[in-house]
Amino acid sequence: METLNSNRIYKLDNIKFFLIIFVVIGHIADYFADMDRNVAIMRFIIYTFHMPAFIYISGLLGKRNIKDKRYLNIFSYLTVYLFIKILQFALDYFPDKKVPAFTLFADMSTPWYIFALFGFSLITIAIDKISPRYILIVSLIIGCLAGYDKTLGDEFVLLRILVYYPFYYAGYLSDPAKVCNFTSKKKLIPAALAIIAALISVSIIFYDKIYKIKFIFTGRNPYSAVYDNCYYGFALRLICYAVSTLVIFALFVLIPEKIGKGFLSKIGSNTLQIYALHLPIANLILRLLNKKLMFEKMETFVLFILILTLTFVITAFCALPFWKKVFKVITRIPLKEE
Repeated sequence: METLNSNRIYKLDNIKFFLIIFVVIGHIADYFADMDRNVAIMRFIIYTFHMPAFIYISGLLGKRNIKDKRYLNIFSYLTVYLFIKILQFALDYFPDKKVPAFTLFADMSTPWYIFALFGFSLITIAIDKISPRYILIVSLIIGCLAGYDKTLGDEFVLLRILVYYPFYYAGYLSDPAKVCNFTSKKKLIPAALAIIAALISVSIIFYDKIYKIKFIFTGRNPYSAVYDNCYYGFALRLICYAVSTLVIFALFVLIPEKIGKGFLSKIGSNTLQIYALHLPIANLILRLLNKKLMFEKMETFVLFILILTLTFVITAFCALPFWKKVFKVITRIPLKEE
């Protein structure tokens, strides 16, 4: 397995590159999903895996923070979280000069993931001496049961922390080199292609019947907010866990390591700053564009071109070395993943 240095693995950087592209596409697609069914289907597909995959990789690469109890690194997530909240507030105010709502420890937008990493890290340190087998099983059960509690939601992103923790812990238990070596086997490619083909086919054919499951995949909605009398929420969550796991496996198999020695790998190694910055900037650009363009009248092909163009422009801008320096100043320490 080739590495960027003694600690980095090309394949992981490449996977992170594609995942951050999917994250940006998915968030931009949110703006257009109500206007075009095909965009909505694309968004649905992305939401089945993009955050579970990122969280799994965060656990995969966060071992040193846990094992060495690097609290300075862990608490730096809070400074990044606050920075994104303030940036979002400022950019939401800019176009219309209207003061937007601001909640410090409740979040329904992108900062939740950064706050969740803080929570995941502290939880894992606290339970690190307990048998991993029990923790994984119990965390899966709790993740399935959490959706029945109507009081859980965006406050301290508790519901998402409970729902997504199994992915983080599974990553924490995994060995990065072994995972990448195993998923690099060519004989697994047909199975991975079949998984992706099945996901796309089911999403296109049955979208009108299953589109509400997207709100289960997000991890922030109680079952009762999605389906009336949802007694089968436990089973739905298990299905979501299974789908996300299969797609994560497929991505690890299909994304190679040999394309990552340059541009893609550099972006993949700096996904935190891209994640932190992309949505406030995208929201500002889309609001400004909408004053001149009538998005509702655009054809599907034009919308897809617009979404992809904005995705790559915003990603490239957020990946600039300047922002890495900014984040080092914000946190007072280098925010890089091992």
